Amino acid sequence: MIPESTSEVGRAYYAFGQHDAICYSPFGIEDAYNNFLFVKSYDVLNEVEHLIKKYQGTGKMRAVLQEGDETYKDFYLGDYKVKVMYEKPNEPSFGIIIHTDDDEFIVIGMNLTIFFTSEIKETIGYIGQVWEGRYENKNWVPTRLLNGDETWHNAVLRAFGRTFETAEDIVKVTKKEGEPDAYSPATKQKIATPGVYKVITYER
Repeated sequence: MIPESTSEVGRAYYAFGQHDAICYSPFGIEDAYNNFLFVKSYDVLNEVEHLIKKYQGTGKMRAVLQEGDETYKDFYLGDYKVKVMYEKPNEPSFGIIIHTDDDEFIVIGMNLTIFFTSEIKETIGYIGQVWEGRYENKNWVPTRLLNGDETWHNAVLRAFGRTFETAEDIVKVTKKEGEPDAYSPATKQKIATPGVYKVITYER
């Protein structure tokens, strides 16, 4: 139980996914209410809460969080060695990886490139499919099957997250009189937040 920490949202993912935390409480959370990444990241945590609860304490869940000059993290889940590369060093890189079946992983996070290597002698691990999606009422809803260009021909998962065109677009702010530049190109920016991915692997 972490009664007080920073509002760096990747720390919450790491606490829940790596250390089986039952509570993570950012200090001064009222100051983060208008931080789009913070709000959307907690939305995703709520979306996968049932999975986190199910796999805490099972040894089938790991988390990653880039700190300092780290460029990657290695660990093992089932018959696979998982190598997580941190992408976009000037942006947050964090996530939770859950081994939900012998050849199935759920990845929740952003700015990560992940390799799955077989640990079974004389076999090679492959990625069969990578789906981007979401959970609704604990049910998996696939939204997009990633193609070969997006997965380097099914060699890796590139989990860059869900991308939005400005916070204003998402909350559907109505353009008001007297604010002619509310939707000008100058206000446009892409905002990345954690995504949810299902990875189907196989060994041969």
